[in-house]
Amino acid sequence: MSTPLRILPAGDSITASSDELRGGYRGPLQDLLDEFGVDHKYVGSRTDRSAGVRNGAHDGYPGFSMEQLHKGAETDWGSLTGLADHVRKFEPDVLLMLCGTNPIYMGQPEPVMQTMRDLVDDLIAARPQMHLFLGSILPIMPGPKPWNIVIDDSIHTRVKQYNILQAQLVAEYRTQGKLIHFVDHYPIANGATDLGEDGVHPAHNVFPRMAWAWFSAIKAAGVC
Repeated sequence: MSTPLRILPAGDSITASSDELRGGYRGPLQDLLDEFGVDHKYVGSRTDRSAGVRNGAHDGYPGFSMEQLHKGAETDWGSLTGLADHVRKFEPDVLLMLCGTNPIYMGQPEPVMQTMRDLVDDLIAARPQMHLFLGSILPIMPGPKPWNIVIDDSIHTRVKQYNILQAQLVAEYRTQGKLIHFVDHYPIANGATDLGEDGVHPAHNVFPRMAWAWFSAIKAAGVC
């Protein structure tokens, strides 16, 4: 009997999503893996927000910054260690990491990417044989948000710059033989029409597209 492919979905609220949305992209991704006969299991420290998702484990934390994912934080879910510790604990074959939305709408791409680089280094060191799939972030619309901030018009440029820097980081590490892959989610959402009312989180119809992007990248990497 083959061993199931262990997949750790990690990131912020877009990874966590909700019960109503079947865990965001996690439900549709599971459907694709099942359809193509890929024996798999989600792993992670949380199982909430996963109605209708078999083994709906994940490490998605709403509102988390890159620094919190890297170093850990005190949260409503308890005292959390950094994501590299979770990788050591759950031993995933695949890590799907989608993060950067929260720090980018509050800051500039370059310092966020330095934290991303540090996080990626720790993740690779924690489990070198793991395939790390790094997803670009979706478009973000400017304006006031329900969590009492206002995002200015420069957000469009900042998101694009951040995604370019992510792709460059992946390309650099691949030349070193690292098992890292870039998954471009940005074109999946057509601006405001494919985002929710807050202009940050994807609309329900976007999650199956995200799932297909993840699945296509996993297949292309020869992981399954």
